[in-house]
Amino acid sequence: MIDMSSTTYIRADCENCKESIEYPSELCGQIAACPHCSQPTRLPIPFIPSPPPISNPPPQLPPPPRINPDYQEIRPGDFICPNPNCGFCGKPKQRPRGSMLVGFILCFLFLIPGVLYFIFMTGYRYYCPKCGIQIANDN
Repeated sequence: MIDMSSTTYIRADCENCKESIEYPSELCGQIAACPHCSQPTRLPIPFIPSPPPISNPPPQLPPPPRINPDYQEIRPGDFICPNPNCGFCGKPKQRPRGSMLVGFILCFLFLIPGVLYFIFMTGYRYYCPKCGIQIANDN
């Protein structure tokens, strides 16, 4: 049974008597008896035209701006400074995290705090050579 409330109806002419027939879209392509002449007629499938081809291609987007026009490529170990006003690209400046002098004084006066100082303060801090912001810590 066809649900009449949500059905779309299509109009076409009978192949035999040329009278107008209205039928549900679910019956497209089937053969049914014409209500006017009672002859079998094929219920045509409606033609849905395809959309016209796009005549104008979409506009080309400009290439993204380079952060710093002075550099050619990023090599291993290089970084791009996160400061939007700097834009430096290259090797970072590294500074040791702890002082050797403080470590030796602590080892000379108090052995355990001196050893702990050397354990926890080994490594480097990395800074941008152009603007001076800290970029990373080395553990």
